[in-house]
Amino acid sequence: MVSRDVRVDDLEAALSATVSFTADPKDEGWYRGQWAGADLYARLGNFPDEHLYSLYLGNGRWMDFTTKPAGWSFASTADWPPGARPRLPKGYFYPES
Repeated sequence: MVSRDVRVDDLEAALSATVSFTADPKDEGWYRGQWAGADLYARLGNFPDEHLYSLYLGNGRWMDFTTKPAGWSFASTADWPPGARPRLPKGYFYPES
């Protein structure tokens, strides 16, 4: 589940890594990948009005891009599970519980 506390410590290494992202079952619109023992969270944008991908870096920072890094893959899903929290606009997060 994505939160404001998520951080990407080494962006260059994360972008050059091989990461398989899958739909986060708890948050609609977010994909979660594992890299170097940490979770990476990417949000799919409302393309073409937004960038196709947004990687959340932490501390309110994002990296937006339309072409994903070569080593990244996204397993698409038609719908998120019924229990997933509804998609929020980019930059908004659910309160920590």
